[in-house]
Parts: sequence; C-alpha cells; structure tokens
Amino acid sequence: MFKLFFVVMLLALVIFSPTVDAKSQNLSIDGDHGKLSAILQTPDNLKEFPLVIICHGFTGSKMEPLHVNLANELEARGIASIRFDFNGHGESEGNFQDMTVLNEIEDAKKVYAYARDLKGVTSVSIAGHSQDQL
Repeated sequence: MFKLFFVVMLLALVIFSPTVDAKSQNLSIDGDHGKLSAILQTPDNLKEFPLVIICHGFTGSKMEPLHVNLANELEARGIASIRFDFNGHGESEGNFQDMTVLNEIEDAKKVYAYARDLKGVTSVSIAGHSQDQL
C-alpha cells in the first residue's frame, strides 16, 4: 500500500509542478567497489529544491529510458535528481560478479550522503525498482 501511495504522490508532483529551466552534470561518487558514475540534474532558476535519487534495477543502468524520462520530468518541474550506476553496472567501476545486495546498499548510502550535502537541497527521496524489498 505504501508503494502505491509513493508512486501516486510522485506522479502528482510530476504532473502538477511548474515547469522550470534545468541543467545536467556528470559526477563520479566514491562507492563501495570503486567510483560510481552518476548524473545530477538540477533546476537552474531555483535556489532550493527537493532531490530524488533514482536507483536502477538488477542488471540495469542509469541510462535506461525509464530513469532518463523520470529525471527529465522531475527537473522540468523543479525537482533535482541523481541517477547512478551501481557497482559493476553501466559506467561504474567494479565487476558485476562481485556485486551484492549489501554493497549496493552501501553504494546507495554513499549517493545519499553526497546528495544531502548538496547546496540548495531541501529534502532527499529515493525512487527505484527490482530490489525494492530491502
């Protein structure tokens, strides 16, 4: 029930938020098994904004159309996002064979720590799928 509520609230934010200008920045964040490749998308004309961390599913990447579209829709409405590749996925360091749920949790914690310290971020939320039962 909570998952459905979260999805409905996120969609309402995307649909009913005002449109603003935005920018993207490639990042490298220290992860559990090396550097994590990430993209930060922020609204240009807002000094403060909420941020959503977008986590891909098993064998996925930050460049999947679902994640790119979600980030674009959020940024167009004044909500920043960070989408990243877990260790051993996409452009991040590490070997897929060494990836575990536990070190993915550590990766997500490191991305959260990075996000919460960004200038202008008023709150941090997380969106993901596939391994969301953790």
